[in-house]
Amino acid sequence: MGDVIEFKAPAAAAEYASRLASTARQAWELRQALFGLAFELALLKDWKEWNDAQPVGAELRVGPDELLECADENVRTLTRAVCAVEVAHVSLAEAAGIRPYEAGDGDA
Repeated sequence: MGDVIEFKAPAAAAEYASRLASTARQAWELRQALFGLAFELALLKDWKEWNDAQPVGAELRVGPDELLECADENVRTLTRAVCAVEVAHVSLAEAAGIRPYEAGDGDA
């Protein structure tokens, strides 16, 4: 006769699901941070003249496509990372059963 072992699979599964959802949200936060860094670099160099000419309070919708067209290779490198993290976020969110955030939810 062997020992009786109590498995805790339901608790482990719940913890995994919770951690997966948290990881998906953190991936989106990373995406947003990288996007902001790329946008700020663009404004400080390649888009500086345009930025300086804008009135205070002007609003602009910029997404990864516009940043990928920037002449600054560092901006394009960060933007490619943004796109890769966004793909990872969507996959993780779908696996966790939560709504993936969408481009525009916090872009500059």
